[in-house]
Amino acid sequence: MERSKNSKTVVLVSVLVLLCGFSMQGQSWQWTKHGGGTNNLNGDPPFNRMEEVYSIVTDAQKNYYVLSTLGRTNSKVDGVSITTYNDTTTPYDVVLASFTCSGVLRWTKVFGGGSRERIGELEIDGSGNVYVAGSFSNCNPANQLPARIGTDYIFDQSSTSCSPHFIAKFSSDGDLLWIRRPQANSNFQTSLGLSGIQGGLEVDSQGNLYWLMICASGSSFADGAFVNTYGEKAYNVFKYDTNGNFLSGTNLEGIVHNVQGGDFYRNPYNGYYYFTGNDFNNSTPITYGGEVMSHTSFIACFNDQGEFQWMRQDTGTPPGNLINFYGLEFDSENNIYTGGRFFGLGTTTFLGVSNSGLPGGFVMKLNPTADQVIWHSLSNRNTEGYGTLTSTPTELVWGGYSFQNITWSGLSQTIGAAGNGTRATVVTFNKATGAATSIIHMPATVGSTGLVTKIAFDASGDMLVGGKFTGTLTPTASESVPSYGGDSDFFLAKWSTEVCSPLATESIDGSDIFEVGTNPITELLSLRVLQNLTYELCNVNGVVVQQGSLDIGTHQLNCSSLAAGVYMLRATDNTGATAVRKVVKQ
Repeated sequence: MERSKNSKTVVLVSVLVLLCGFSMQGQSWQWTKHGGGTNNLNGDPPFNRMEEVYSIVTDAQKNYYVLSTLGRTNSKVDGVSITTYNDTTTPYDVVLASFTCSGVLRWTKVFGGGSRERIGELEIDGSGNVYVAGSFSNCNPANQLPARIGTDYIFDQSSTSCSPHFIAKFSSDGDLLWIRRPQANSNFQTSLGLSGIQGGLEVDSQGNLYWLMICASGSSFADGAFVNTYGEKAYNVFKYDTNGNFLSGTNLEGIVHNVQGGDFYRNPYNGYYYFTGNDFNNSTPITYGGEVMSHTSFIACFNDQGEFQWMRQDTGTPPGNLINFYGLEFDSENNIYTGGRFFGLGTTTFLGVSNSGLPGGFVMKLNPTADQVIWHSLSNRNTEGYGTLTSTPTELVWGGYSFQNITWSGLSQTIGAAGNGTRATVVTFNKATGAATSIIHMPATVGSTGLVTKIAFDASGDMLVGGKFTGTLTPTASESVPSYGGDSDFFLAKWSTEVCSPLATESIDGSDIFEVGTNPITELLSLRVLQNLTYELCNVNGVVVQQGSLDIGTHQLNCSSLAAGVYMLRATDNTGATAVRKVVKQ
């Protein structure tokens, strides 16, 4: 296989940071953007949250997309005035904003109206299309502020044609490509939507969407393609293809609860569904698959057919002793990574792990059935009841807040003096050992507060940090970011070696391991393997979509099931030499 100059494969050296281990060395805060209004929300938005980042996704061109609540008065994003569609009874909307890798605001979309918006998650496919799913809280024909998506789409407010739950697809440039409202026209009260659950949208490597819906008994969806016969408040996962076609509905068996602080996840490696959550008052016991929750906090698992597998509980006693789970992550062996905060004076234990008395942070690695702790690490400082957890193939990344001197598994960092305020904080851990590898915080003026609520990595491996703050952030000596006012602003900040890292450079490592044939590809990826090797094919979010081992010779990998987009092929031979190639699927 002769390689010409034009067909020569390249190593994404900056992506190598993402695929082979996230390193903080030489990195710093590059820019910070923020948005908000001047009114107080007082924890009024869905899930009792304020102006803060709910979700971040990035595409192969390193455009960034963030979702946040936005107050109604003097609303701005990066200094640009934003039109909102709310009133004094619902003093906020939800905004989707896109930025370039250098932090330039590209476009915004506002989800608003005279009702409460329950929109908490973004997803992105390999072609850079962005998906948003959620619901509006009512349909009222007398309302002068109908539910809407900016000037793109206005929801019918008639009580006889009320379908307030939606899933929408936008292009990378912000064009509304389609919207689906699966609920049959009916009075709003006959469908419960996404009550109490966040993270209710997932996408797989083929671009299929998985949308959690909590359905009333007998309710009909997708033009009658799915009717809920599983009882009141049944949990069902609706599956759509990338064109918005309804494919199936899967009932998650035996769920009975009114969960608070819950999150929904899908393991991309085995297709299983997971929940984390709390029962703060235990007045209506939570039941999963017939197993009644007797404590406060839990992780529960269902297989891809919706059949209950297991539930793991803490040992705390409601209401004061609980665990706040910030997220779940998975690896190709289906091990589970979680983290968050222990709350309670040393009286809460999860799988044998307990805090020392402070409501401090924790991370842990569990086996696939979550009945064994492989490793864990605890922080010595208090943190918030919610934050975020994400991962790269080799690092687990925790985000929350801290103050004074913070310590994780022997690694310490001075955050600030007592009484100076809380600081948005990111901590990274080695996924194999649990050792803390770095602690980063966002500097701010005395009295300011900050919290990390979401973290993502772009196609160069640069880290995007989102959250909320009050007062003034001072990430660099030359940058000062004052809040617009109200009880918080949301922020998006970039941590990297430079403002906009290059996407690709010539190969400098592992050039004698393998070669790639024609690229872009349509179905088959041709390889000439020069050394026996193992490989992983990852999407731009670092999720492994194929893996295996190859002997010396010519091979073809079947990629016909993958969605169009950019992928990274990482290979390692038996000497430890590693190479990474970019693969474009058309």
